[in-house]
Amino acid sequence: HNAFTDLVRFKEQWYCVFREGAAFISDDGTVRVISSADGNKWHSQAKLSFEGGSLRDPKITVTPDGRLMLSAVAVFPPSAKHRHQTLVWFSQDGKNWSEAVKIGEPDVWIWRITWHRGIAYGIGYATVGEKLARLYRSEDGRNFDVLVENLFDQGSPSESSLAFLGDDTCFCLLREDAGSGGARLGMAKPPYTKWSWHSLGIRVGSPRLISIPDGKLILAGRDGMWFDQAAAVRLWRVNTKKSVLEPM
Repeated sequence: HNAFTDLVRFKEQWYCVFREGAAFISDDGTVRVISSADGNKWHSQAKLSFEGGSLRDPKITVTPDGRLMLSAVAVFPPSAKHRHQTLVWFSQDGKNWSEAVKIGEPDVWIWRITWHRGIAYGIGYATVGEKLARLYRSEDGRNFDVLVENLFDQGSPSESSLAFLGDDTCFCLLREDAGSGGARLGMAKPPYTKWSWHSLGIRVGSPRLISIPDGKLILAGRDGMWFDQAAAVRLWRVNTKKSVLEPM
């Protein structure tokens, strides 16, 4: 079962990462790294695993010093002390990867890492106990400090994506399924400690928010719940003035 892809351009190659496992939810998850020069012919470069844990939801980005950085979460058995631990790996060539580095606290799932002006940012959500989202920052991609202890605590916040505009404004698309307001769009100015939030009225799963050269924001994600036959992957323009999503 191959799923949960992410894609990045690095040294004139496309690099795609995804989870390999026996099933959608299984205890044997690993991360496969493949590359392509043209998007048609692909070659396997690496397969990453973590002893005692099943890897899920890999994400890949490029660090300011020109390395690949891959993040994923290890899921441990119910008998373990902790259920989840976010991990990162680094590579110069996509084939040879560092040992896994633990980031953030156990049982706080840092969904995606985004670099901006030499700083890595990521939002983690609690997987056990009280439901909350927490904002982290790091100068090296290895040591993450809490920037906002309790970024969002309504309902059941989970997956997220950050994007920065030219004036350094940060926007966040945060998944929230438990409440009636659906996903939230957040906005903050540097130093990103004070946020305003707006309900979008729809459920968005696995969000990916990007800024494009004309200064606009584009969102990709799943419209609806994954078990709903009506769910579909969609693209939206983010109207930052009105805090609404506009279908493309």
